[in-house]
Formats: sequence, C-alpha cells, structure tokens
Amino acid sequence: MSSHLTSKLFTRDLSPESNISLIVGIFTIVTGVLSVLLSWAVWKLAYERRQSSEVGEGG
Repeated sequence: MSSHLTSKLFTRDLSPESNISLIVGIFTIVTGVLSVLLSWAVWKLAYERRQSSEVGEGG
C-alpha cells in the first residue's frame, strides 16, 4: 500500500493545477527567503550606522 501511495505521489505527469500550485509554492518560499535576507541586511546597515554615529557623538 505504501509503495503504491509513494508511486502516486511522485509521478512525473502532474496535472496543470498541480504544476501551477507547485510553481506558486516555490515562488512563495523564494519570496519569503528573499524578504528575510533583505530585512536582515537593512537591519544590519541601520544598526551599524547607529553604532558609528554614537561613537562619533561620544567625544
């Protein structure tokens, strides 16, 4: 039973709806990862700018 289910899940001939869902899912994951990376980079730049401005004002 499980081998039959596995062969059904991993068939090459996916329906068009399944292909669209797969593409949308992959696009969603990629967009999420890029969003996290961008927000981390912006946070890091802002944090470094705050650190450098605090060092300059301390003198």
